[in-house]
Amino acid sequence: MMEVDGTYYVGLSARTNREGFEQFKAIAAQFNHPALAVPVHDFLHLKTGTTYLGDGKLLVTGEFVNHPAFANFTQLVVPAEEAYAVNCINTGNGVIMPTGFPVVKQLLEDHGFPVFEAAMSEFEKIDGGLTCLSLRFTAH
Repeated sequence: MMEVDGTYYVGLSARTNREGFEQFKAIAAQFNHPALAVPVHDFLHLKTGTTYLGDGKLLVTGEFVNHPAFANFTQLVVPAEEAYAVNCINTGNGVIMPTGFPVVKQLLEDHGFPVFEAAMSEFEKIDGGLTCLSLRFTAH
């Protein structure tokens, strides 16, 4: 699932089916948040192929390039050979991304994002991404 300014994009896959999505959509609606289903065929989950960076910008690769659900975003297209680096995190102070993906690093920098690299090679072997392995919170 990917949250963008109060709208939830939920990947439909073997991991989240239509029934699960409909249940989530009903709960989100109680809080006035829309939820949109996005079919996922070629990736483990939605954020394996797309990540929202803020400021209307979206990293995309594979089946999510020019996907109708993301037509209103500026799409930063990641080549297939660097697809693993799509799963990154914008902290508000910069983007944390896996080490070893120079095209994605340059793409992020070219769009004004400071980049912080993290060694993820062992997690990559088991399809573990930064968003899956992170616990984020905002201190108030």
